[in-house]
Amino acid sequence: QLRNEALDKVNTSHVFLIDADFIPSVDLDQGIEKTIRLIMEQPQPQRRGGQDNGNFNLDRLALVVPAYERRVKRLPCQDLQECLALTKQNPEFMPRSMQSLSQCVNIDNADPRKDGNDKDEWLHQSKCIVFHSNYFLPGHGNTKSDEWLRNMDEKKVRTIPCISKGYEPYVVIPWCPNTHVHHDTRQHSPQIANANEQLPAQGQVQKDRWAPLSPYYDERFHGYGFNKIQQIRHLQAKGYQF
Repeated sequence: QLRNEALDKVNTSHVFLIDADFIPSVDLDQGIEKTIRLIMEQPQPQRRGGQDNGNFNLDRLALVVPAYERRVKRLPCQDLQECLALTKQNPEFMPRSMQSLSQCVNIDNADPRKDGNDKDEWLHQSKCIVFHSNYFLPGHGNTKSDEWLRNMDEKKVRTIPCISKGYEPYVVIPWCPNTHVHHDTRQHSPQIANANEQLPAQGQVQKDRWAPLSPYYDERFHGYGFNKIQQIRHLQAKGYQF
């Protein structure tokens, strides 16, 4: 229900579905916009092709954003404030670029720094892994994130032809139609004003009659392992490409 309430506040063409405890990369918004524009620049027949030839339909497209986490063996902080201060002192703890992410993924945990007095030893004994890959690989396995990281090509958009049971990536999906901006409006329309009809009472919401381009979450499915997976399955059933 809270996810759907958040979606009701969206007034943009696309929305990024993500958990509250995740940190988007510094320039993620630019990357998403660039990818959408890259697809839009394709000729119309190509955009509406099938998955086999790598073509896309913007109205049925879910852009998958690979998710990573940093596994730390020993973190020298005791509470939220100390950990925030620690990440500011070591800004690369949360990789801020593709290069630093790649370095974090490729850290060799079996060969930590020999100097046990190194104050940053904890940093070099940790590494980045695909989110939850250490205990629930299906959650993000179809994304093949490490392969994507190794073979990054900003001029191409990869497809994910097969969706396995339990797959629950973080995706960007279309939301607001181009002809509308807001779901609700508290301003009366010119047609009402010209007709000298009674205006809506103070605070009354006048709703535009339109539906989002993508489905809401089904609120019958809630709790860990249900709501996000249900949403991905719903998108897949409606013919979305990933």
